[in-house]
Amino acid sequence: MALYSKLVTHHCSGAVFIGLFLCLMSTSAFAKDPTLLISESQTCVACHKKEVNAWRSSHHAKAMGKANSKNILGNFEDARLSYEGKLVKFTLEAEKYYIEMPNLSGVMKKYQVLYTFGFDPLQQYMFDEGKGKLQFFPFAWDSRPKSMGGQRWYVVHPDQEPHDSFHWSRMGQNWNQMCADCHSSDFRKNFDLNTRTYSSEFSSINVSCSSCHGNLSEHSRDPVSYPVLTDSPYIGVETPLYKTDSQSKLNPISKRRSSDQVIVCASCHARRNAISDRAEPDFLNRALETVLLTPEFYHVDGQVSDENFVWGSFVQSKMYDAGVTCTNCHDPHGGQLHVTGNQVCTQCHDSKTYDKPTHHMHKVGTDAAECVSCHMPATVYMGVDSRRDHQFSIPRPHLTRDTGAPNACNNCHTNQDANWASTTIETWYPKIDDSYAKHFAYAFNEADNLIPSGRQKLLTVFTDDTQATIIRASALSRLANYPHPDSMQAIEIAVKRSEPQFRLAAIDAAAPYSNAEKWQLLKPLINDAQSNIRARGSRALAAASQMSSIPVQAKKLIKNGLEEYRSMQNYQADRGFAHTNLGNLERDLNNFENAAKHYNAAINIEPIYIPAYLALARLTESLNNTAQSINVLNQALTINPDSAEVYFALGLTRIRQRNKKLALAHLQKATELSPNNPHYFFTFGALLQDQGQAEEALKNYETAHKLAPKNPRMTYAVLPLLLELGQTQKALTYAEQLVDLIPEDLQTLRLINMLRKTSAKTN
Repeated sequence: MALYSKLVTHHCSGAVFIGLFLCLMSTSAFAKDPTLLISESQTCVACHKKEVNAWRSSHHAKAMGKANSKNILGNFEDARLSYEGKLVKFTLEAEKYYIEMPNLSGVMKKYQVLYTFGFDPLQQYMFDEGKGKLQFFPFAWDSRPKSMGGQRWYVVHPDQEPHDSFHWSRMGQNWNQMCADCHSSDFRKNFDLNTRTYSSEFSSINVSCSSCHGNLSEHSRDPVSYPVLTDSPYIGVETPLYKTDSQSKLNPISKRRSSDQVIVCASCHARRNAISDRAEPDFLNRALETVLLTPEFYHVDGQVSDENFVWGSFVQSKMYDAGVTCTNCHDPHGGQLHVTGNQVCTQCHDSKTYDKPTHHMHKVGTDAAECVSCHMPATVYMGVDSRRDHQFSIPRPHLTRDTGAPNACNNCHTNQDANWASTTIETWYPKIDDSYAKHFAYAFNEADNLIPSGRQKLLTVFTDDTQATIIRASALSRLANYPHPDSMQAIEIAVKRSEPQFRLAAIDAAAPYSNAEKWQLLKPLINDAQSNIRARGSRALAAASQMSSIPVQAKKLIKNGLEEYRSMQNYQADRGFAHTNLGNLERDLNNFENAAKHYNAAINIEPIYIPAYLALARLTESLNNTAQSINVLNQALTINPDSAEVYFALGLTRIRQRNKKLALAHLQKATELSPNNPHYFFTFGALLQDQGQAEEALKNYETAHKLAPKNPRMTYAVLPLLLELGQTQKALTYAEQLVDLIPEDLQTLRLINMLRKTSAKTN
């Protein structure tokens, strides 16, 4: 699977995702009567006035709307904004709203605004690009008060170029594929690959009653005979409140009742990848795949980095484990907090203990004394949208010092470092639990840096049933970095677990093994009860299915699973990654002609999708057509002349051609375009060393080491070259750093002893 295919496509551009503005959803089928649903709020208000009135002011109600005077917040009274060296105009003409801006050719063009998207703290706007494809303008209205810097137009993604995914012309800013399934009710994408047209439809333009309560048509006609939630799983709170007992332990005030609320809300409020149209509100584990705590989206301690829309953070928390649900804090229809400030926390946590300077250590009444300042640090997205982390963690500045993860203390105290913050925390709270020093962040950090001791630490996290499922599954997934019998045993355990995240993570962890080993590890998944796991498991075993030792019935199951996998990808046929995934599948099945067709389809459907070019180039080179491979990579550079990964691929191709002089130029260009990529510097250094340019090689090795100081590979590379150059003292320094990373490395220990003796003789 191409790297980009692991990146989740649900990256909506709407401000509706602030916090946990969550609704209660049932698992009833979606309503089939669009006429009813277009005016369903008016229908429902007859009996549910309080709920409908609360909903009308919510982010859900204003998730999307027609561009009219009722919904538009932005200034269209001939307002101006500088963009790409020209003045963009926002105008209102005959009750229609327009934005005049430079098109891809730089020519000013007037586009009609058709829809609004969100409302607070920003509102975005959409236009019809043709063929049913709705795109977002690059501008948004900052709807915050002027006192907060708002009431202005601004560019949402100012650094995006036409070859970038989130440029206004690209799929990252497309409504049909990126955002519609959560911002509108009963959405159907209806993309036709042959004509490249969308016939997208929805039953209600916003997140309406049916999105939360399912099929309302019969209930609306006969509410007595058809109560809304009669046949649906319970989705209310597990318990209304928690109270502190005499041992300072929180206990529910009533017996906990099993609820599907969180998983239902997560169908939108999670970073996930859609593999089909929405079938019912609780389809998270059937038509969606949530992401784990990977470096692309999370810091190593589980704090959110890129947008995750709450769920991935919340399910890590002790609150989730204790049975707290979304509506314990948030109104189910209005979305707002039940109470404000620290009161939202002290409705359960004893205010006499926690809402005191003896606990929070800050002046009462200040922002620093707010619970959220320390336990829910905020990250700003889209320029103005501040969203709080729902992991509900305690500040751990020692993790900043040891792993680089951020901490709430230094978010405010920017003039101090993590050591200061850590010392302060330890002074304030000297009885910190021992587990504070055994955080899973250490395992994740070592695994991400390929430190050998990371394997055992990951296994410890995976087997620790006090950890959240998403944390344990993320540890399992990282075991792909450590092929080992113990890792294989963990995979064997995971495929039998009931939690879908374990079974999906097992597929990731099995990646480095041989086809025969994969078959033994993953064969239970080809008959999994969950379709996406059957599909992913079969995909992982596609190459293995060609082995004669696989039973005929198992091959049939894998074949069926692969058809499900193809269906998943075809749902995303408007994206390059889907066609690239299909190409990779055909490649593994040795259907090289079909693979090339899929790669070319990816390039045609989304020309900026670089992984498709790279995959096609690798395929053509493997078929002994190196000239065509280079042509493909050069074609990619015409689309994105700043693509470091294309230059890197060209460099490797030239090395295999034995044209190392040209390879040097390509690899150097890759390091210039991606100055934070240690692997590029490492590879460039290796080639320089091979070409006898030892001093230049050393510079690149040292840059790679500086970028990834905890990756032993980078240190190993420097040592022989330093010895060759006679830089004994520097070699000793690097060797000592290496032993800190790998204390059991006897070879390095012997080298240190030798270098110390040499140094002593020299002195």
